[in-house]
Amino acid sequence: MSTSNINEARFDILAALNELKAPITRKQLKALDWSPNTRKYFNEAVKQGEHKGEIYATTKGLLHRNNIDLLSESERASHLKYVLSNFQYLTPQYVLDRDLIERLPKIIKTYLTSGSRSDVERANYMQDRIHQLEEMSNNVSELFQAHNRAIGALEAELNKIPGHSTKKKIGEGLEALKNIRFDKEDLKRRSIKCNKCGSMSIKLYLPDKKMFKCDECNDIFTFYD
Repeated sequence: MSTSNINEARFDILAALNELKAPITRKQLKALDWSPNTRKYFNEAVKQGEHKGEIYATTKGLLHRNNIDLLSESERASHLKYVLSNFQYLTPQYVLDRDLIERLPKIIKTYLTSGSRSDVERANYMQDRIHQLEEMSNNVSELFQAHNRAIGALEAELNKIPGHSTKKKIGEGLEALKNIRFDKEDLKRRSIKCNKCGSMSIKLYLPDKKMFKCDECNDIFTFYD
C-alpha cells in the first residue's frame, strides 16, 4: 500500500470536505466523483484524516476541521460526549501497557530482524512507528493543557461557593492521602508491588483510582483487585 497514494487521496477528500461546509455521511462522500486513485484508497485516506485530526466525525457525518465553528454547541457537546466515553474506557487500558511501550524499540528490532526485510523497509517501518508515537504525545499534551485550564476555571467557580474551597477539600486532602502507607503483610496478601522494580516499599498515591507510588524508583502505577 503506497503512502504517497493514500496521501494524495486524503488531500482530495480534505479539499472536497472543506468546500462542502457541512457534514456529509461517509456513504455520500464515497459516492462523489473521485479519481481512480482516491476511490481505491478512500477508506484508508478517511481513516488517516480522522487520526490526524483533519476530519471531524459528527453524528450527521464527516466535516473538515476548518468548519467546526459551523456546528451548534449541542452538536459539539454530543461529539465530545461520544469521544469522552471511549477515551475514559480506553485510556486506562493504554496506561496498563506502558511497560510494553517502553520496551517497544527492542520488540520492533526483534520483529524487523526476524525476516528478510531490506534496510529501506526497516527504516520506513520505524519512521512510521516514531510518527505514531509523536502524534499521540502531541495529542496528549494538548489535552493535558486544555484539562488544566478547565480544572482551573471550575475550581475558581467552586471557590466562590461558601464552604467549598478546592484548596481545603481537594489539594490538602490529596496531599495527606499521598502519605498513607500500607503494612507489608497487607501488601503481600494483596500481591501489590511496583510494576517497574518489584519493590514493596510503596505508598498510596490516588486512592480513588487505586494508584500507588514506589519509594525506590518513584514509578506511579495502578493496582486493580
